[in-house]
Parts: sequence; C-alpha cells; structure tokens
Amino acid sequence: MGELYNRGHVDTVDKLSTYIQTAQESKLPLYRSYYAFDETALTIGDLKNYQGTYTLPQIIFDIDKEDRSDEAILELARAFCEQLISEFGLRVDQVCPTFSGVGYHIHIPELFDFKTATTLPQEVKKVMNHFFPVADNIFDSRRIIRVEGTLNPKSGLYKIPLTWEQLENMTHVEVMELAKTMPAPLPLLFSKELCDNKLRERVREVGVELPAVKKKEVSHDTSNIVTCMQKLYDTKDQPGTRHARILRMASAWRRAGLPQDAVQKLIHGWAPTLPIDELQRTVSDVYTKGYAYSCHDAIMMEYCDSKCIYFKGKNFTPAVLAPEEMENQYANFINTDYGSTSINLGSLYKGIGSYTINPGEFVVVMGDTGLNKTAWVQNLVVRLPHLRTLFLSLEVNANLIYRRFIQIAHNMSKEEVISHYRANNKELAKKIEHIRVITLAPNIDDLERLIRVVTPHVLVVDTTDCVRVPGAADPLDELGHRFTQMANKSNIIIIGVHHISKAAAFDYRTGTSRPLNVHSGKGASTIEQKSDHAIGIEGVATGTFRTLRTLKARDEGSFVLQCKVDMKTFRFSQA
Repeated sequence: MGELYNRGHVDTVDKLSTYIQTAQESKLPLYRSYYAFDETALTIGDLKNYQGTYTLPQIIFDIDKEDRSDEAILELARAFCEQLISEFGLRVDQVCPTFSGVGYHIHIPELFDFKTATTLPQEVKKVMNHFFPVADNIFDSRRIIRVEGTLNPKSGLYKIPLTWEQLENMTHVEVMELAKTMPAPLPLLFSKELCDNKLRERVREVGVELPAVKKKEVSHDTSNIVTCMQKLYDTKDQPGTRHARILRMASAWRRAGLPQDAVQKLIHGWAPTLPIDELQRTVSDVYTKGYAYSCHDAIMMEYCDSKCIYFKGKNFTPAVLAPEEMENQYANFINTDYGSTSINLGSLYKGIGSYTINPGEFVVVMGDTGLNKTAWVQNLVVRLPHLRTLFLSLEVNANLIYRRFIQIAHNMSKEEVISHYRANNKELAKKIEHIRVITLAPNIDDLERLIRVVTPHVLVVDTTDCVRVPGAADPLDELGHRFTQMANKSNIIIIGVHHISKAAAFDYRTGTSRPLNVHSGKGASTIEQKSDHAIGIEGVATGTFRTLRTLKARDEGSFVLQCKVDMKTFRFSQA
C-alpha cells in the first residue's frame, strides 16, 4: 500500500477486501502480487529469498499506454478483448476489461490450469509472450499489479471495471470521467473453470505441458489432416444444411483417394434419412464436376482446428469453382445491393460519370511527397458517414490526424480548432463518428485479426510500407498479395496510401517531373499490380491545384479530376 518501494509485505488472500477498503479510505494506491505463494512465504522476512511454489489465481493482461494516445490505447484494448473471444474462443463473461487509471488491464480466469510449481512464472511468461505480444511482459515471479478499485496516483483516477457496452461505446474522455469516482471495493476474483478452449489447445506450440482436459466423446479420434471435415462428420446429420456439408466432406474424401461408392456409404451413415437418389446425385456431382473447397470456405472455417497440418498456411487447396457455382455466385453479386457498402466517386464529384469501388477491392492512392495524399483520402472517408472506417495513421500521430479530420469535416482552420477546444467545447467529433483510428504500426497478421474484430467497411492504410511483414524478403511484394486477399476474404474496401520512388518522380537527365504511371510506386510494383484500382495525385507541392486520375481500373472506366486543396482546412474541392 502507498509507494511502490513499500512492497514485500505478505498476507493471506482472504484479507484483500480489507486492504482495498483501507486504501480507498486513505486514497492510497494498492498493489498485489501477480502470483500467489505457498505458506512458506509467511515465514521469511523478504520475498527476495522466497524459494517455494507459485500459483496463478487469474490471468491479467496489461495493455500499457507507453507513447500511445488515450484514444489509441482504448482502441487497442477493444481489439485485444475481441481477439480473446473471436480467435481464442473465450466467452464474453470470461473477459473482464478494466481501466487502470492510465492504460487497461484485461482480467480472465486461469483457463489453462497451470500446475502449481516453483517454475510457474517461467512457464506463464513463455505462453503469454508467445500468444499475446501486444500485452506488456508482466509475468515475472515478483511482479505486482494495481488492485481493482484503488487510486492511480499518476493520473488521480481509479482502477475501475468496465462493462462490454462501456468498453465498446465510451470515448477515452468518458472512461476517464467514470474513473474519477471511487468504485465499490470488490476485487475481481474468478472461480477456476477449465474449458476446452482454443487458447488451451495451442499451448503445445510453445512446448508447455498442461494437465489433460476431458474431451467430449466422439465417434473417432481426429487426426491432424483436414481436421475440420472429421469434426463436421462428428456433428451428424443437420437438416437444412446437410447438402452443403455433404459436398465439403465428399470433396475432401475424393481428394484423399476414396472411391465414389465408399464415400456414398460414409455419407449414408452420416445422413441415413437422406433419400438415396439425392445422396448418390450429390456425391456424383463432386466426382464428375471436381468440386474443391479451400480453407477459406465458410463451412470449413467453422470447424477449423489449430492442430490441422493446413492450419497455419490455410493451404489445403485453392477454391475450384464449377460453372454452376460461379453462376450462383455472380447472380448473388448482381442481385445484392452494394450501394450501402460501396464508394461511388461519381456521386461525390461531377463530370466523371459512374466510378464505383466495391467491397472486396484493393485501391492504391499514390503521388509524390507533399501532394496531400492522406488529406484527399481523409476528405473521401469523411464524406462517407454510412461506411464504418478503420484508418491506420502510421505516419501521423493521433492528435494531428484527429485535428485534420475535424478541420475537413467542419471546414475549420488549425487556429479555429485549437480555439474551440481551449474553450472546453466538444461535440465536433460527431461528424466523424464512423471513423476509428489506429496509430500503432501492426504486422500483417495482427492487421488481419484486427479486421475481424472491428469489421470495418473501409480500411485505410497510410502508408502501406509501414505495415510490418515478419520474415518477408520483400515486404512490399508480400503486402501486395496480402492486401488483395484480405479485401476479398473480408469483403471490405482497402485503400492503401503508397509512396512513389524518386526515379518515378523526377527525371534527372532532363530536370523535369515525370508523369505518374501504374509502375511509379515504391518497390517492385507488386502493390499496384495486385490492386483493383490505382489513383494518382499530381501537382506542385507549393501550389493549390491537384490532378487526380486513374492509373489502373480492372472493371471501371477512367477519370481525370481537377481539385483545389485549401491548406488552411485541408479540404479538397472540385475545380
């Protein structure tokens, strides 16, 4: 209790509530050990000399603020909580977010069932750092952590639990306002509940042994080859979806080398009520038409398992579409109203006709330094309030990108925005409620997970070369492929702001600027080649006029658009 140096006091866990009450009454900070110790800790004078066993009462993740903005750290905490549920299989009631007074602590039950041992901290650190690198490394043996309901003297705010609704909908200002009030003195203590969750299943990746959890009885033991179809077979017949499921199972078994009559017998055992003629026709279609489903198929993804040999690469097979499937897919596409999720530049600018960017497409916006590429994309998404936008501002900090969004949305100068907020006025953010900003540069895998969590209609990456690709010999080459796949897989629009090379910008032999073309971008042109649309911005950095034109469009016409940029407000207007 009190200053951090006043540590090393050992007591029993049943007295924690009393300590919290005392700390609240005295308005002092209070910390507790991350781990629990055995009874020998009560007999030693200094925990530096402790050599007993450790137990993990609960798991706490520290999403540390570091140099991030308040809004960025809140967004990161949201994404982290969603990842625990969507990727690792926890229930909503197993994830308890808290505001620590500066950053965020995420509490979950000890679902791993780690063994009480003298080496426990090393085992926990190994697992947590492997799966959760975004969380702070707080898993050493003598770590202490702030207790719920007590004061953070750095900020003058309390550590408070947040409901999911509060985490999802509150701004950082509202969270801080809530944390000014002392909460009820109740510690977050979870009962240990073993779950056969995805977190626990994947611990073997880092070589940590855990006690076995009793599995549900199934009709056979699944191997590690196309595990999804084995798990699907164990679900047995489910009327209403069985035709689609039979196609997937029969396709996987055909590729495994089973003859057609053997597959028919397997399917009959799985769906005994299915009329035999329908069963034979469905299996025959698989063999005669060569249906093949990839790891990205919705039904196969439903039963995806980390122990499958195809899990990491998702490379069981590329999706092979028969004409009937393509026909159905195209008919659905044509008859789906994408007006609410597409971008029609023709509705925003006069005289360029209809130019539509649809979900599933990757757009590259490129131009020389100083031509306001970022500002034009900001202008674009500000004018699309019906499209939920995730804006990765990887070169401009959160305060600056926010101010420029506000300038564009309200046609205000820098000085006017500053004066507005110095008068302690708010309400300007309402015009950009559809935009979320991330300023922390992710790696490409984290970005893919973030898309699943935030589910945007539009993802803006500013700039493309700031996204990290671990292990890639040519990151930009890999990014070109991945952005295209992500847009298509997630059915969103991805807009990448892309630098051009020096050679593309200026001809040193003639001393003149070069006109942009589809190969002007930085790197080996993979970004542009893989894009569905490439839009170039040209002009003189010291001037006010900009020319926007299509450098590439797979399925649209071309346009040339003359714009004027107001450097006081960063607004683009059609000239």
